[in-house]
Amino acid sequence: MQGLSDQVENLAEQLKAPPPPATPEPSSITEKDEEAFGSDLIDLNRRVAAEALAKVQPELDRLATENTNLKTQLETLGSRTEKTSAELFNDRLTEAVPTWRAVDTQQGWLDWLTETDPMSGLTRQTYLRNAITQMDVQRTASIFKAYMALSAPPPPEVTPAPSPADELSSQVTPSRSAAPASVSPVADPAKRIWTGRDVEVALDPRRLRKMSDAEQAAVFSEIDAAQAEGRVVP
Repeated sequence: MQGLSDQVENLAEQLKAPPPPATPEPSSITEKDEEAFGSDLIDLNRRVAAEALAKVQPELDRLATENTNLKTQLETLGSRTEKTSAELFNDRLTEAVPTWRAVDTQQGWLDWLTETDPMSGLTRQTYLRNAITQMDVQRTASIFKAYMALSAPPPPEVTPAPSPADELSSQVTPSRSAAPASVSPVADPAKRIWTGRDVEVALDPRRLRKMSDAEQAAVFSEIDAAQAEGRVVP
């Protein structure tokens, strides 16, 4: 079996070789025709036919030239149309999958295409080739997206932000490691002793909304100081 290069070389040699000599077509006039009509009449008909052909030959040559030019234009137009279709396909695929060109160079993508679909027994490359041949942008994009979904890293875990109610509770409710219920011995008896109820009332959002920013800051500062000094009791 010849390889592709050998076949191309043989074809090139055949094109270089001169064409075989044309075989003259046999005459349609037989000896019986010459005996029946005479050579003079047959010769006259030949000359009449040649003269008629000579009159229409320029028109035939013109039509042949126009036909050749039209064929060339159609082939050129077909080539341009095919190129435009390919460019349009690439543009629409880029809109659907902007990174498809970068993915198409990844070794992981190429290896994934060689894997066989267990349901159909066909490789993913077969599906991709079929979609591209039919200029099916949607199917081509879906194949790229399927691979990208499998190869994408898992999204990072997001810790939900505490709600305002949780933040308020954390400010009011003493921690488990806080001082015991009794007043700390280091607490200054001249300063106010806060109960949990006092703190809850002081930090009531409805009450805070009626205060200025400076008044709110003073309340928070006082409660923070009371907790730090052990002046908050159940």
